[in-house]
Amino acid sequence: MTRLTLHSEEMMRRRGVKLEWIEDTLRAPTSVRIDARDPTLKLAFKQISEAQDKWLRVVYRMESITHIIITVFFDRNEEKKK
Repeated sequence: MTRLTLHSEEMMRRRGVKLEWIEDTLRAPTSVRIDARDPTLKLAFKQISEAQDKWLRVVYRMESITHIIITVFFDRNEEKKK
């Protein structure tokens, strides 16, 4: 189950991120990391072919079985690492 915050909904609109890309990233991420500043947050990454192979970063926390999406963006730094 996925729940979007108001901030994440706004970032999706501004950045052209589709909900299906977020759900796919959560379902089958290329990598997942713990946020360095807030260990309650996780960072999921996946390359999105429909978005010119950009790397999507989904920042979320878990509440029971629900993914609470904090923010989403295409991560240029992740692109450089690959």
